[in-house]
Amino acid sequence: MSDVPPQAGVHPRGRPSAAGRRVPRGDRTQARRRRVRPDRVGRRGNAAATIGRRGPEGSTPGVTDDEEWYVTSLLRAADTGERPAAREVPPRMHEARGLAAAEAVLAYRQDVATYLDDHPDAAARRTLGAVRDRAKRLEALEGDVDPAEADALVSAAVELGRYLIAEDDDALAAAREALRREF
Repeated sequence: MSDVPPQAGVHPRGRPSAAGRRVPRGDRTQARRRRVRPDRVGRRGNAAATIGRRGPEGSTPGVTDDEEWYVTSLLRAADTGERPAAREVPPRMHEARGLAAAEAVLAYRQDVATYLDDHPDAAARRTLGAVRDRAKRLEALEGDVDPAEADALVSAAVELGRYLIAEDDDALAAAREALRREF
């Protein structure tokens, strides 16, 4: 053997690789696996080639027109602050809406609990406990409830907040009434 170092990209034994450079024999299989062959792009099993592919009418595969409309209306509602009605939620999105409601209410509940630590109110604390119980039950059901039930939970949390801000007893009564509805 000579004391001359091998050139970069050339194996000492001189075997060619699939990519045109020289690699050891054991590495040939790996070099072949890394190559993307143009005749296989878009075939089954090539995730990179199929991501983002759309149907003939421009919709995403597996998404109905109702679901697409609902998501679009949610995006529009971000500007106005009004969400679509519960009856407009497509059936496959009931779980997502229920889980989102539970998550939002539990986060809000933590803030209200912190406020109640500094400003004690027994009636509000009891109602807040009922809000937490309902949100945890909704989580346990993995959000799979009627969207009206999820909206009732959100409404109860909003009314509780209104009671604490404006000291409106009617708001506290409305929060308790919203929590009386069963899943």
